Amino acid sequence: MSEANAVAMRRRFWCVSGRGTTTISYLSTDRAGNIELPKSQEFKIDKTPPEAEVYLKPDTQTLNVEGTDNLSDVVVTQTSEGDYVLTDDAGHTLELDFGPLNDAGKQIKIELGTLQYDNQPIIVLLDTDFQYEWSLNSDGSIKELNQRIRVEGVFDTRAKYNHSRDTTVIVIHENFTTQTIELPGLEIVKLRTNAGNLGFGF
Repeated sequence: MSEANAVAMRRRFWCVSGRGTTTISYLSTDRAGNIELPKSQEFKIDKTPPEAEVYLKPDTQTLNVEGTDNLSDVVVTQTSEGDYVLTDDAGHTLELDFGPLNDAGKQIKIELGTLQYDNQPIIVLLDTDFQYEWSLNSDGSIKELNQRIRVEGVFDTRAKYNHSRDTTVIVIHENFTTQTIELPGLEIVKLRTNAGNLGFGF
């Protein structure tokens, strides 16, 4: 590439504004016509904060908050007040504000009160409850597990695992209908955030 052309190339700009991963490939040619091997550079544009999944970890019988993001890893930090802050690689955050934790005996009860994405206004949630009760086998594995995640006026999902049958029966109350599902093995019900809305999965 000639010096004049090299300067011209350096002054060209491309605008990439869409969210996602973009790869730019480039090469140069000198005055003698020699062409360098192509090179590439990948970069990501992340405009959205992470989302959360909240569920019971059956091996430790503790409440777990996990971050999800299509473009990067998410770091989950628990504050001294028991709340959680999720941060992705771009610095976007989601904060979950929980009420007091009741974990006396083999049970957990807790409420999720608010969500806050980045520095946007706090989202006050409808009554959102988590309830878990369990018993253990002699080796410490789950013998029976009752799970309930309820969002007032949206859904009420309950699940019961029985070790002797090795099945989980899930009862879903949603949109004025009731659905019962029986699945093999131990299934864990998860609360999922989505741009301020709440859903569930398993």
